[in-house]
Amino acid sequence: MASTEPLGPTRISRYTVPTQEAATCERIYHAVAAVFAEIGADATFGSQLPALLTAAGLEDVGAEVHAPLVSGDSPDGWVPLSFEHLLPRVRGAGLLAEAEFEPAFLADQKGRYLPPFMVTAWRQRAPG
Repeated sequence: MASTEPLGPTRISRYTVPTQEAATCERIYHAVAAVFAEIGADATFGSQLPALLTAAGLEDVGAEVHAPLVSGDSPDGWVPLSFEHLLPRVRGAGLLAEAEFEPAFLADQKGRYLPPFMVTAWRQRAPG
Protein backbone atom coordinates (compact mmCIF):
# COMPACT_ATOMS: atom_id res chain seq x y z
CA MET A 1 0.00 0.00 0.00
CA ALA A 2 1.40 3.39 -1.00
CA SER A 3 1.79 6.08 1.62
CA THR A 4 -0.31 9.21 1.25
CA GLU A 5 1.99 11.17 3.56
CA PRO A 6 3.89 13.88 1.65
CA LEU A 7 7.58 13.26 1.08
CA GLY A 8 9.02 15.82 3.44
CA PRO A 9 11.43 16.08 6.38
CA THR A 10 9.22 14.00 8.69
CA ARG A 11 8.95 11.06 6.34
CA ILE A 12 12.55 11.21 5.15
CA SER A 13 14.10 11.61 8.61
CA ARG A 14 12.68 8.19 9.51
CA TYR A 15 15.28 6.70 7.19
CA THR A 16 18.25 8.99 7.70
CA VAL A 17 18.50 9.51 11.48
CA PRO A 18 17.89 7.26 14.49
CA THR A 19 14.20 6.99 15.37
CA GLN A 20 14.66 8.70 18.74
CA GLU A 21 16.15 11.73 16.96
CA ALA A 22 13.53 12.04 14.17
CA ALA A 23 11.40 14.66 15.96
CA THR A 24 14.45 16.83 16.70
CA CYS A 25 15.62 16.44 13.11
CA GLU A 26 12.21 17.58 11.87
CA ARG A 27 12.31 20.67 14.11
CA ILE A 28 15.80 21.47 12.82
CA TYR A 29 14.64 21.19 9.19
CA HIS A 30 11.73 23.54 9.94
CA ALA A 31 14.01 25.98 11.81
CA VAL A 32 16.42 26.07 8.86
CA ALA A 33 13.51 26.73 6.47
CA ALA A 34 12.37 29.58 8.74
CA VAL A 35 15.89 31.08 8.75
CA PHE A 36 15.95 30.85 4.95
CA ALA A 37 12.56 32.61 4.77
CA GLU A 38 13.83 35.33 7.10
CA ILE A 39 16.44 36.33 4.51
CA GLY A 40 14.06 35.99 1.57
CA ALA A 41 14.94 32.47 0.45
CA ASP A 42 12.25 29.86 -0.15
CA ALA A 43 13.32 26.34 0.79
CA THR A 44 10.41 24.97 -1.28
CA PHE A 45 11.14 26.89 -4.48
CA GLY A 46 12.65 23.91 -6.28
CA SER A 47 9.44 21.92 -5.95
CA GLN A 48 7.57 24.82 -7.59
CA LEU A 49 9.77 24.87 -10.72
CA PRO A 50 7.72 22.48 -12.89
CA ALA A 51 4.50 24.46 -12.32
CA LEU A 52 6.28 27.76 -12.95
CA LEU A 53 7.79 26.49 -16.20
CA THR A 54 4.39 25.21 -17.33
CA ALA A 55 2.79 28.55 -16.44
CA ALA A 56 5.47 30.26 -18.56
CA GLY A 57 4.17 28.37 -21.60
CA LEU A 58 6.60 25.49 -21.72
CA GLU A 59 5.36 22.01 -22.58
CA ASP A 60 6.40 18.51 -21.51
CA VAL A 61 8.16 19.91 -18.47
CA GLY A 62 10.35 17.43 -16.64
CA ALA A 63 12.10 17.58 -13.28
CA GLU A 64 14.17 15.46 -10.96
CA VAL A 65 15.44 15.71 -7.42
CA HIS A 66 19.05 15.24 -6.36
CA ALA A 67 19.28 14.40 -2.67
CA PRO A 68 22.56 12.83 -1.62
CA LEU A 69 23.04 11.50 1.87
CA VAL A 70 25.95 13.39 3.39
CA SER A 71 28.22 11.58 5.82
CA GLY A 72 28.74 13.02 9.29
CA ASP A 73 32.48 12.56 8.82
CA SER A 74 32.64 14.04 5.31
CA PRO A 75 35.99 15.76 4.68
CA ASP A 76 34.35 19.08 3.89
CA GLY A 77 32.42 19.08 7.18
CA TRP A 78 29.12 19.91 5.46
CA VAL A 79 26.85 18.82 8.30
CA PRO A 80 28.50 20.42 11.35
CA LEU A 81 29.59 23.55 9.49
CA SER A 82 26.11 24.16 8.06
CA PHE A 83 24.53 23.73 11.47
CA GLU A 84 27.16 25.95 13.14
CA HIS A 85 26.65 28.66 10.50
CA LEU A 86 22.87 28.72 10.95
CA LEU A 87 22.85 28.26 14.73
CA PRO A 88 23.10 31.97 15.71
CA ARG A 89 20.06 32.86 13.57
CA VAL A 90 18.13 29.81 14.80
CA ARG A 91 18.99 30.62 18.42
CA GLY A 92 18.21 34.34 17.99
CA ALA A 93 14.79 33.56 16.57
CA GLY A 94 13.99 31.10 19.37
CA LEU A 95 13.25 28.36 16.83
CA LEU A 96 14.68 25.48 18.86
CA ALA A 97 14.86 24.58 22.53
CA GLU A 98 18.32 25.01 24.06
CA ALA A 99 18.72 21.21 24.38
CA GLU A 100 18.26 20.87 20.60
CA PHE A 101 21.25 23.05 19.72
CA GLU A 102 23.59 20.07 19.97
CA PRO A 103 21.55 17.10 18.76
CA ALA A 104 23.14 13.73 19.38
CA PHE A 105 22.75 12.66 15.76
CA LEU A 106 25.03 15.50 14.57
CA ALA A 107 27.79 14.13 16.79
CA ASP A 108 27.51 10.72 15.11
CA GLN A 109 30.40 10.73 12.66
CA LYS A 110 29.04 7.61 10.98
CA GLY A 111 25.58 9.13 10.49
CA ARG A 112 24.12 10.18 7.16
CA TYR A 113 22.19 13.41 6.73
CA LEU A 114 19.91 14.71 4.05
CA PRO A 115 20.84 18.22 2.89
CA PRO A 116 18.29 20.44 1.15
CA PHE A 117 17.10 18.90 -2.11
CA MET A 118 18.43 20.17 -5.43
CA VAL A 119 15.66 20.25 -8.04
CA THR A 120 16.42 20.42 -11.74
CA ALA A 121 13.62 21.18 -14.19
CA TRP A 122 13.68 21.51 -17.97
CA ARG A 123 11.76 21.74 -21.23
CA GLN A 124 11.39 24.00 -24.22
CA ARG A 125 8.95 26.57 -25.51
CA ALA A 126 6.06 25.20 -27.55
CA PRO A 127 6.59 25.49 -31.33
CA GLY A 128 4.91 28.36 -33.10
